[in-house]
Amino acid sequence: MTAKVKTPDTDLIELSGKWVYKKPLKKERLNVNGTIYKVKEAECNKSSGLDYMIVENTTTSEISMVFEGMQGTQDFLTDGTLPGSIPNTQLREADAAYKKESQKYTIK
Repeated sequence: MTAKVKTPDTDLIELSGKWVYKKPLKKERLNVNGTIYKVKEAECNKSSGLDYMIVENTTTSEISMVFEGMQGTQDFLTDGTLPGSIPNTQLREADAAYKKESQKYTIK
């Protein structure tokens, strides 16, 4: 049975649509719709364009992994390969990042 997520979708949308682009630092606190999120990890400026952060909802203790969306020409090229069967560098890095971070955190 899947655990029920308590973090609202509106918070996740703001985290992925605004805060991840601000490149917050580890241990920084983000006020998202009145809820405080603590940045547990932050990976930025990777050569593949894969940027993400791990945040903790300080009210529910839930951990979320938030990826940065499309940015620039390289991401258009990357996104164009998504329907294909050969994983590109960014997808491989996202998979590796999730596996690495899920060893430390229970990501919802």
